[in-house]
Amino acid sequence: MGFYPGQGGKPGHRFFGMDRSRVFVPWRDSDSGRSVISGIELAAAVGSPATVTQTSASGSQSMLAPSKETAIRTSMRPLKWGIAASAVLVLAGALAWVFRPALPPPRVAGSSQITSDQLPKGNFFTDGSRLYLTETIAGHFALTQVSTEDGETSQIPTPFPNVAVFDIAPNHSELLVGSFVTGTQTELPLWLLPIPSGSPRRLGDVNAHDAAWSPDGRQIAYANESSLYLVKTDGSDARKLTTVIGVPFKPLFSSDGNRLRFTVNDTKTASLSLWEVAVDGTFLGKYGRVGMARSRPEAPCYRSRILSH
Repeated sequence: MGFYPGQGGKPGHRFFGMDRSRVFVPWRDSDSGRSVISGIELAAAVGSPATVTQTSASGSQSMLAPSKETAIRTSMRPLKWGIAASAVLVLAGALAWVFRPALPPPRVAGSSQITSDQLPKGNFFTDGSRLYLTETIAGHFALTQVSTEDGETSQIPTPFPNVAVFDIAPNHSELLVGSFVTGTQTELPLWLLPIPSGSPRRLGDVNAHDAAWSPDGRQIAYANESSLYLVKTDGSDARKLTTVIGVPFKPLFSSDGNRLRFTVNDTKTASLSLWEVAVDGTFLGKYGRVGMARSRPEAPCYRSRILSH
């Protein structure tokens, strides 16, 4: 039986004939100019690899055509090797983290005396060149300053009978302070006090027993009773982050401003522990017993971490 191929066939090419196992196609040899009839044998068994035989004037040649499954397996080899390599890299990273060298606990490398006035002192903060602190003078907590090199302290005038210093602004332009009349007050009105001089500005209606500036200077974290809050530096948008069993104090932001670490005094068990939360209030971790010092969130803890709330 003879017929022309459908659309897409080359001009002058026609199927000369076919049976169940062979198709004959005429074509012209471009080198010799002769017409040649070639035949392709088809495998009789459906689903088995096809044996292709090309017959021409110069003889015949057979080859085994690859099956569909073989082609798929061949194309999947690069993907499998890529997945295996990724798994090895992840495993290597995990092992490197687990077996990383332990950092030694921090230690005091040295010290030097700055003042010698014999007055009780507390609440130390520095801008690098000067140290801001409180001194007990004539029965009152006064705000003072002194050079970090050495020298005598000088009092910074404030309109408050007693002052507690909580933090210094990241740009060193203001101090975050609390005012109080007697030592029986637990939650103090917060103020932003310009340095070296200027009139204090009330931080909204915020009262707290401890507070800290965010690294960008736009927000302040503060502790009131058993809860930790976040407020803008203009006193607006105050919101609660978390409530704990005990008294939270010494809050400190991570360097990127996304996390807060603070100490909790559990009065029932008479123990201290470090807690960590995100600025959206998400609980991130609780650590074992620690000392009174502040701890920045990216700093390592030297006690075991408790993963449950």
